Amino acid sequence: MKRYALEGYIELWETPVKRLFPSARRLSQFHSTDRSFGAMDILHVAGALDMKATYLLTFDQRQHELAIAEGLKAAPL
Repeated sequence: MKRYALEGYIELWETPVKRLFPSARRLSQFHSTDRSFGAMDILHVAGALDMKATYLLTFDQRQHELAIAEGLKAAPL
């Protein structure tokens, strides 16, 4: 099911936890050694990576830093 927006489209995705949790665990273990990230920040970035996103829209500074560290382009911060 696709929902169309003014510029582009929004596509609904379902990410199985079988794929999401291992990715989130890797992010947590790799990036939480020097800085702590919240569980939701880690899950959002893991979901974006699973969907092979290029950009992550976030207003959270830590989520922004984690996304950049994983090679995503993050906006608007």
